[in-house]
Amino acid sequence: MTIYWDLGITRKIDELGRVVLPVEMRQALSLTEKDYIGLYLDETHQTLLF
Repeated sequence: MTIYWDLGITRKIDELGRVVLPVEMRQALSLTEKDYIGLYLDETHQTLLF
């Protein structure tokens, strides 16, 4: 069973196709500069998962 949270955060995609993760989210996930994250697309629900 997978649980998803709607954090109520929206971000625009910039001219180069980048999305910035808010500092609070990076801190909560212990992400630092140059860390790698995986991106997965759930086409059924049109959702991008990290």
